[in-house]
Amino acid sequence: MTVSAKAWKLIAEAKIEQAIKDGEFDNLPGFGKPLDLDLTHDGEFWWLKAKAQRENLSVLPPALILKREMQKRLDQILVLDSAAAVREATTDLNQWIIAANLKVLWGPPSEVQPLPVERVVEQWQESRGQREN
Repeated sequence: MTVSAKAWKLIAEAKIEQAIKDGEFDNLPGFGKPLDLDLTHDGEFWWLKAKAQRENLSVLPPALILKREMQKRLDQILVLDSAAAVREATTDLNQWIIAANLKVLWGPPSEVQPLPVERVVEQWQESRGQREN
């Protein structure tokens, strides 16, 4: 037994009317705000890109996200105030890298490896124009 398109339309309309009566459409997120009707659709999956951006989703493989996050954290380390703080933060970063590498379950393998602590300290000193022996 198949249901005709007209019957589906009647069923859908009845369900929508019942939901309105039950208040299921009251106070929805974005109520009273203008719709984002950006019509500059580039590419076949424009709607998917817009949803990912709107919901702050990432479509990058975990290994690339890890690489980007590691660089961001390293940049934060290189502006610290002392060599001791750099050593401690680099050690923490290395522990994070090891744990994060274990979580890469799909996509390309991670190439991010723990950093040599003293090399990061040297890099920090060079960026400040000071070299401790």
